[in-house]
Amino acid sequence: MPLLKNLHLHTNGQLWTPKMWGTISRDVRQLVKSTEISIDAASSETYSINRRGGSFERLLENLEFVSTLRRNGPLERVTISMVVQENNFLEMPDFVRLGQRFDFDTVYFSQLVNWGTFSEKEFTNRAIHLPTHPRHSEFVDLLKDEILYEKLVYLGNLIEITSHV
Repeated sequence: MPLLKNLHLHTNGQLWTPKMWGTISRDVRQLVKSTEISIDAASSETYSINRRGGSFERLLENLEFVSTLRRNGPLERVTISMVVQENNFLEMPDFVRLGQRFDFDTVYFSQLVNWGTFSEKEFTNRAIHLPTHPRHSEFVDLLKDEILYEKLVYLGNLIEITSHV
């Protein structure tokens, strides 16, 4: 594909190690210009629930490696993302700090969407963004935290909730 100019990777970051990176040809590595790493937690405890089978410690090591690819190339943009739900919304400020720690470009938050993954009951128990959720007002209060308005933060489809804050 001689006209291919760049690649975007969307990953959970668990296997993005120097060894794995080294197995990709140099020509292809140079095309990887952006990535989004879906994390959904800022603590080991929450990560073990939301990313079953993943290791938060391994993730942190791999984020360190990815940050060197951002500093030295070829990466031009790194985004980490969190689907916000009842069990992780209190970690939003720490998630921003995680992005700052590695000097990433964007920390992206989005509301939970049920793509058929959950029963209706489980979804409504998790969906902190819904006004009917018992902890919704606590979530709305958290959205007032100044760190969520740092330049690197993108509140995605949660932005409509902040208009009421």
